[in-house]
Amino acid sequence: MRIVRWHRFGEPREVLAVEETPDPRPGPGEVHVRLTARAIHPSDLQNVRGRYGRPPPLPAVPGNDAAGVVLGVGDGVQGWKEGDRAILLLGATGGRGTWMDEVVVPSDKLVHTPPQLSDAQAGALWVNYLTVWVMLEEVLRLKAGDVLVQTAAGSQLGLAVMEHAAWRGVLLVNVVRRAEQASELRAAGQPHVAVFPGDDLVPAVRSASGGRGATAAIDAVGGATGTQVLETLATGGTALLYGALDAERPVTVTPGPFLFRELTLQGFWLTRWLQRAPPDQILRSVGSVLQGVTEGRYRPAVDRSYPLEEVRAAVERAETPGRHGSVVLGER
Repeated sequence: MRIVRWHRFGEPREVLAVEETPDPRPGPGEVHVRLTARAIHPSDLQNVRGRYGRPPPLPAVPGNDAAGVVLGVGDGVQGWKEGDRAILLLGATGGRGTWMDEVVVPSDKLVHTPPQLSDAQAGALWVNYLTVWVMLEEVLRLKAGDVLVQTAAGSQLGLAVMEHAAWRGVLLVNVVRRAEQASELRAAGQPHVAVFPGDDLVPAVRSASGGRGATAAIDAVGGATGTQVLETLATGGTALLYGALDAERPVTVTPGPFLFRELTLQGFWLTRWLQRAPPDQILRSVGSVLQGVTEGRYRPAVDRSYPLEEVRAAVERAETPGRHGSVVLGER
């Protein structure tokens, strides 16, 4: 079968290569899946560059999200049969990546693909939507009427936040970096959009929230943007830093307001949460995301699908501004 590997850290379009490796065979308790869709996320590409979390030992295979069709099952497997559509749970391959033709995974690391999703949508589900669910429901515990500020609102995760906020009744203030992004979001029905650098976020959030300020914020940028986001928080507010698009500059804290308003700045990494959370909590969160899908609350958008052998073109497209959906590595 074909597999995408990199042998040295660097720009994905330069270091990723399609290679061949023996086909896998399922053992007891395992399911053999032909992958039909594998999303390309920013974290995947930063991992290839050696700039994300803990760089893996090389050579390595990128990818976390994936979906496909069951080819066969090992002894003792129940609930799965050849031809079933399946979504791999995050971590299903044990860190061995998903950008390949076929995988063998434990049977409890798969869920059935809801009929509401195409394979391409299913292969782009967890990294964005599970991150959103865990940040907003499990960590911040937002409730209807709370005010949330999000940066990088034009990203695929940002669009998932919009769907979640509409479902749960959260008042959302979106922050983007380009005026054209703001126009697109307003045209799509988002009433509260600010551009930074440019707008002063504090009065923008106070105007949107009736003077209350933000209950919480989720920030994928850091730097000066993260500093401004902290200033939008109401007393007792929490900002989650889950990305570092502005990795070179610090988020600055002014001690007095931070202290007397009892603010919190907290890092969030889904991988660490999955390692730490009890299995039943993870399963409940997975079930909640699937509920969002089956009820039509979550609708993953797909920009374009590329065959595995066109991985270099695919990763270049994945980092092209102005996309409307995830880029997916699909079938031949």
